Amino acid sequence: MKSVEIILENKEKISFNDYDDTPIEEYSEKISALFQVSNITTLVFGGQSILLRPSKIFAIRVNDTIIELPDYSEDPTEIKEPIKLDSDKEIIVPDEEEEEDVITD
Repeated sequence: MKSVEIILENKEKISFNDYDDTPIEEYSEKISALFQVSNITTLVFGGQSILLRPSKIFAIRVNDTIIELPDYSEDPTEIKEPIKLDSDKEIIVPDEEEEEDVITD
C-alpha cells in the first residue's frame, strides 16, 4: 500500500492511501508525471479520483505503508484491541460474545 501526500503551494495537504503493489520507485515515477502536465488532470486511485491543477502542486510525498494485522493463528475471538484501518474508522472487536435469545416451543 502507498501513502500519498500532495502538498499544495498554499501548504495545504491532500492525503490518501493507494492499495497499489507497484515498487515505490516505479509508482513515484508514474505520479511525478503530474508535474509535466500543464492542464487540470485527474488522479484515479482505489475507485476514487481527484482533479488537480499541477501548477498548484508544491510537492508529492510517497511512502510504502505496511498494514500490520493482529495474529489470527490463535482464536480470533480473543482479540480485544481495535484494528486500525487507513482512515479514522476503526473496527472494534467486542469483549464478550452476546448470547442470542432463542425462543423454543
